[in-house]
Amino acid sequence: MPDIPIAEARRQALELNAKGINCYQKFTCEKCGNRLTMDDANIFHDNGRCDACGHVSPITHCGYMVHARGDNVATLLKDMLRRSLK
Repeated sequence: MPDIPIAEARRQALELNAKGINCYQKFTCEKCGNRLTMDDANIFHDNGRCDACGHVSPITHCGYMVHARGDNVATLLKDMLRRSLK
């Protein structure tokens, strides 16, 4: 999934979280290019510190990783299919 504007990522994550699916923000360090995932579920930060080089990057575009279990997996797959058909 390519990075999208942070406002859109937040909107999508809120939608998924309302269905019981947790989202973890992902971003790329602007200094060293390391790809990182935030530790906190369902919180989208405006900046992030790289664990490789220590640089703090402003986050204007990001992605997210989802964590779904049980019935939420079917919900997630339906949402992904719906989005891909748009």
